[in-house]
Order: sequence, then C-alpha cells, then structure tokens
Amino acid sequence: MADKAVSNWGRPSKYEATFPDIIIARAAEGCSVVERSVAIGITTQTYYTWIDPESDVYKQDFHEAHLQAEILCQAWWEQHGRTYLVVNGKDSPRLDAQVYRLNMMNRFGWGENNRNHNTNDTTIDVTISKPQAPKE
Repeated sequence: MADKAVSNWGRPSKYEATFPDIIIARAAEGCSVVERSVAIGITTQTYYTWIDPESDVYKQDFHEAHLQAEILCQAWWEQHGRTYLVVNGKDSPRLDAQVYRLNMMNRFGWGENNRNHNTNDTTIDVTISKPQAPKE
C-alpha cells in the first residue's frame, strides 16, 4: 500500500525521508516508541498515525521501519538481559531479574510462562536461569 494522497488542507507534514533510518537506529539502542518520537521531534500520536494504514497520513516506509524497529528494540533488551544474567560473572554489575522480567512483560507482552508471541505468529520460548557458580 502506498502513502496516502496529501491533502491541501491543514498544516504541512513534519515527515522527512530520514525518519525511518533514525527510528531504526534508535530502536537498535533499545529505545521505545516514545524515545523514537522525541528523536524525530513528533508526538507519539503522530508516530502511531503515520504507521496506521487506515490513516489519511499513512507513511508506508515509516510503517515498515517501525516493524523492523520493534524487532531491533526487543533484541537489544533480550541481549542485554542475557548478558547480565548469563555472561557476566559474580563480580559484575547485577541485573535485577524481577525488574527485567516486569520490563519485558510490559514492553513486549511476555506472559508469566515467559512465552512471547510476536506479530509474525512465531513463538519464542525464553528461559531465564541463574548462572551456576564456577567450580573451584
């Protein structure tokens, strides 16, 4: 679906061709939709309007970038959680597993059974376990 026709009514769009690249780059750092919106100088309402195919101001390239951004954002959070939970040793900064779990539940729809169903109807099983202490 192509971008909707631009009306001669209302104020000019703030949309710029660089916005998709900016939101992808920010999401790759774990940034939320709110942070991505701020980075490009728009409200979250405008952001969601631009990715809504039913909107009169729908931006297909922005919508496609948003879909990619959501995957990159979740990957960032999962990688950082894994790094703290599995890779770092006992002397490294600690990640609060409960805070991380709640963040993932609220941000990416994780359930109590740690199953995440993404928009591609693909199931990702995640198990979070405490690393075992090294044997002496």
